[in-house]
Amino acid sequence: MRARLLILLALLLWSPGARADLASHFGMNPRSMALGGAYTAVADDVSAIYYNPAGLVQLQGITVATGVLHGSAYLDEDDTRVGMDDENSFYLHVGVPLSGKAKDHFALGVTLNMPFGRQLHGRLYKKDVPYFVAYDSAVQLMQFRAGAAFRIPWEPLSFLTFGASIQVLGSVSGGVTMYVPLQQESEGKAADPDSRMEAWIELDVPTTVFYTVGAMAAIGHHLRLGLAYRSEQSIEMLLPVNITARIAASEKMKITIPVAGLAEFNPKFYPQQVALGASYRRGRMLLTLDLTWIDYSAYQIPFARVSLDVEKLKQDPGLKLLVGPDGQILPPHVPEVEWTDMIVPRVGAEFSVLQWLTLRSGYFYERSPLMNTEIPSYDCDKHGFNLGARASFLRPLGLLPGLLNIDIALEEIWYVGRDILGSDVGGHVFAISGGVEVVFL
Repeated sequence: MRARLLILLALLLWSPGARADLASHFGMNPRSMALGGAYTAVADDVSAIYYNPAGLVQLQGITVATGVLHGSAYLDEDDTRVGMDDENSFYLHVGVPLSGKAKDHFALGVTLNMPFGRQLHGRLYKKDVPYFVAYDSAVQLMQFRAGAAFRIPWEPLSFLTFGASIQVLGSVSGGVTMYVPLQQESEGKAADPDSRMEAWIELDVPTTVFYTVGAMAAIGHHLRLGLAYRSEQSIEMLLPVNITARIAASEKMKITIPVAGLAEFNPKFYPQQVALGASYRRGRMLLTLDLTWIDYSAYQIPFARVSLDVEKLKQDPGLKLLVGPDGQILPPHVPEVEWTDMIVPRVGAEFSVLQWLTLRSGYFYERSPLMNTEIPSYDCDKHGFNLGARASFLRPLGLLPGLLNIDIALEEIWYVGRDILGSDVGGHVFAISGGVEVVFL
């Protein structure tokens, strides 16, 4: 009897924690979502920490904002719905413009984004389960940001502002579920590619820091230009992997095979990007445009390369008994996927229809960066359609010494149908965000 045992430990991430940067699709708050993410030259609230830290100097007063986000994916492969976790998260933003001589010239801000539910979860995919790489829910990893902005106080350069911020992902407890396919092949018996073994690994995400820098120029009273750079977001960990596979050699006998290795684990990767924006405000109308370059040619699908002690495994008596003298142990497979850079255009509009009511809309187009793949890593061209509204109340009921803003936004991202690896993939993602912002004047 000839037998072959394939031990494959290439971990691909399924959970929201594995995917791209949250704000790239869903926005940092309802306003940025409603404007389609075209925020680089607007950035006049605390979310400027992400979009363009230079915009923090536009804060009118001490600002506190909080809200929630819910996103659901309805993605299909060959007209079959793919089960994907919903995105549910909470945010808290605080901004402080300095007073005195530094008024209108220096400001600070912090933001916190927290997930609801499990923070890390991984699994190996079957061929018939697509992995939509750009379905964005990265808030499943807790994100803390802090930033500062500075306006040049001297003429004729006072129209320029600069800012910088850091993002910290740190000490997030979680774990990884690994599904390992075991295939046994013999005469008259086909291999079972769906055979699975499961193992749970506890882990702590190490503290990792990323950064954003930006600049903004006010051209006259109506036009603003913005430029921002966001660094690559990547987390790399080495995890010891100890798995015991219990394989039935017959109905009456089972053989236990120890599998030991080291996993090079990357639960989050999002490439560097540069955003250029312009906004034009006149009267009650605001128009805004963004162009964002994303270095997707450097993108890595989050997975774990597991190094196995093959020589040690070959000496295991249980393994010898199972596979026989001609059995082979194959090393882990590293997937090959080809990506290309892309430029994402975004446009947004805002109009104050009443003194207390503002309506918003936005749109973005994202060409798929996925060129070729040998594993079911699916992505499509995407069209994002956004709507939103704000109700503003100055010193409501005499209780607040400032301005109360209540925001809501809706987003629909359409994945244009595409054939990948012989499968027709597509669908859409729906998200809703609501929040409250208080500005102490």
